Amino acid sequence: MAKIDRCRPSINSRNYTRPIVFSNLPQEEKQALQDLRHRSDITIKPADRGGVFVVWSRELYNQEAHRQTVGQPFLLTPSQVICDVIAGAVERNINAVSHKPTRVPI
Repeated sequence: MAKIDRCRPSINSRNYTRPIVFSNLPQEEKQALQDLRHRSDITIKPADRGGVFVVWSRELYNQEAHRQTVGQPFLLTPSQVICDVIAGAVERNINAVSHKPTRVPI
């Protein structure tokens, strides 16, 4: 309990209404990134891996986004996904049964 009581004044003296800002970039690099962020002719996005950023021309970014999304379903609810999976399984089973040769008694 004594340790907590010693920490309370330090904790209570902090200003939690303003965000804590930490940057490992020099001021010049930080300013350059902010300048890039405000340009309308480029798009800056985080890369899939590696914790790096990718800078695209806006036109190329839009073309690539369109290429990756053409024909792809978006924002499906879990029930829609389940229905699609079940419908596919039912169709495969019906096709498998309907293509089996059957014996006809003579």
